[in-house]
Amino acid sequence: MERDMRKKARLLTREASTAVRMIYKIDPQWALTFIKKQRDENVVHELNCWITRNASMDDDGYTIMNMRGTQIPGTKPRWNYLVRPLSRQMGIVAGGQGDKLLLTFEGGDYVVTHLCRNKACFNPEHLLVETKEQNELRKTCHESFVIRTADGTVIHPCTHWMGGARVQCVLPVRDVPAPAVGKYVDMSLGGPVLRTGRSNQ
Repeated sequence: MERDMRKKARLLTREASTAVRMIYKIDPQWALTFIKKQRDENVVHELNCWITRNASMDDDGYTIMNMRGTQIPGTKPRWNYLVRPLSRQMGIVAGGQGDKLLLTFEGGDYVVTHLCRNKACFNPEHLLVETKEQNELRKTCHESFVIRTADGTVIHPCTHWMGGARVQCVLPVRDVPAPAVGKYVDMSLGGPVLRTGRSNQ
């Protein structure tokens, strides 16, 4: 069994992109320190997304993190990294999921998911590796929000933590005034629009 696992690991490594092969074993704490330096503290985002203004983008709109000339501690011999991984890939490594990046090879069944649906974000808490199918299902949460009522009740509309994913989407919070309690709340970002069964209130 151990031999089979090693064989699968070799196959995954062979399928992985050059960038993934270069970064997936980086120490998560070092990676976290590195990406924090890339983060633009002047960009305030409602969901606490980590964003940089200096990154270039790939053809799909994902930001690229420049690691050219970066020395990674613990490598023997030390070498300058020549890769430019996607910011989300470095976020995955910083979150301690580097090995899972090997599953995200082109044509495979796994992808890096942005729980916040923000392609530019590299906050490790907003990223995970999961199946393409689960990633597609998360689109149903787009433009939804968490409801917080006057009495402190919090209603999170995301159900994607069920069925094996175990992680909810990261959504903005909307406060609902006291008179709205007990009424239907439209979950679109244009709201909150409060409705009864008959007409808008």
